[in-house]
Amino acid sequence: MRPRFRPAPVLLVLALIASACATGSGEQTTTPADGAIPLIVDGDFGPDDMMALLYLSQEPGLGLVAVTVTGTGLAHCPQGADNAAAVLAYLGSEEVPVACGETATLGGDNAFPEEWRLGADGLADQLGLPASEVAAGDDAVGLIVDTITRSADPVRLLALGPLTNLARALEVSPGIVDNIEHLVIMGGEVDVPGSVAPSMSAEWNIWVDPQAAAAVIASGIPITLVALDATNDVPATRFFYETLEAQREAPAAALLYRYLEANQGIFEGGSYFFWDPLAAVTLVHPDVVETERKPIIVVENQGHDEGATVESVDGIEIDVAVAADRSRFETFFLTALNGGTPVEANIPEPDLSVRFDGDQCTFEGTTSFQEGEVTTRVIVELLNESELAFSVVSGLHEGYSWDRLVYDAARIETQGPPDYWEPTGEVTILAESLTGGRVTGPLDLAPGGHALACAISDSRVTLLTDIVVEG
Repeated sequence: MRPRFRPAPVLLVLALIASACATGSGEQTTTPADGAIPLIVDGDFGPDDMMALLYLSQEPGLGLVAVTVTGTGLAHCPQGADNAAAVLAYLGSEEVPVACGETATLGGDNAFPEEWRLGADGLADQLGLPASEVAAGDDAVGLIVDTITRSADPVRLLALGPLTNLARALEVSPGIVDNIEHLVIMGGEVDVPGSVAPSMSAEWNIWVDPQAAAAVIASGIPITLVALDATNDVPATRFFYETLEAQREAPAAALLYRYLEANQGIFEGGSYFFWDPLAAVTLVHPDVVETERKPIIVVENQGHDEGATVESVDGIEIDVAVAADRSRFETFFLTALNGGTPVEANIPEPDLSVRFDGDQCTFEGTTSFQEGEVTTRVIVELLNESELAFSVVSGLHEGYSWDRLVYDAARIETQGPPDYWEPTGEVTILAESLTGGRVTGPLDLAPGGHALACAISDSRVTLLTDIVVEG
């Protein structure tokens, strides 16, 4: 899964300027409208699960027939199911049955940090959503089995959390495999670092219940694994937020904007990605990701690599998403959220590029800009090819030398910034999320002279060039 709400574990450098009811056994299940593909969403209902659900609710070719929440995931049960039911009620879809699952994994005691879980529990309250009048059920496994068994058409599944519910359902009723058309899983990492510290060998969804993940992958269901390899290509950026802000009349878009407006810190640092939304869009538009057929095993034994999804000759062949088209993803996502009204993603070309190869930073791009109406927006792209993280800072207060800037910047991490540092913005790339990746962000600069610097996680600061905003 994802490093949710996790503060950056490395360096933060400031930028400067110079001056429905749940169905149990024997009850009637919900069926989609004629021609719609029946869909079950199984997740752990953190914020990006909510984003995925908003998107899927607006796709006319899909018929959402059940939402199940794993009790081993980010939100606790029943709070996670209550959150899902509240979102469905907001969208006018209270007829969709919702249920929570068991709280015990198939083996081991791995779990999300309790602080994260308590934060996810309050999602509906944070969004200002009243509780659904239709109570959620407590038998997610039964709901999954009954819904698939009773469906006249093969069902699609989207898994956005630990795979405990699906593994239990397959254990109870192995025959449901025959009526599952396709399963898209958000989880795993193959050729990139994971997200679970300290080993960074596994991704959260798989690490929490690796036995369940192994069972599901071995089940014979056609699977696409939307791994961190692909989700690293879809960071949540201020450009996305500004595009949504300009076009958010539809209820689904308005609710997502409400969340992002209250949590703008996710745009800083390059550490939050559209994990679950990418998996949801992939289910509808498979060509939004590049996939490779790979034999995958899940490491079930406790130890450094527990929960890792590893390519192996002994593995099960599944489709692994190894890259994503960010522009197409954002366009599909935003257009659906706005009820089908076309929305073009705003991903500007960078003015400056800073590359870090693990040893030094290098710079390419323009160094002189014309003054804007208030400030001048400079688009900075950071390319990281190492396991270290780095940030870009700008600006030099009048009366302080470059040597003094280096002296002070190297001590920010332990002592905090000096009084004369005046923050304006930063662009950061975090190695844990984006080793070998890139992130693009804006710096809004006032007229005058600035210093472009690369601050590396061991507190080394490299001054790259002067930047001038001409008045």
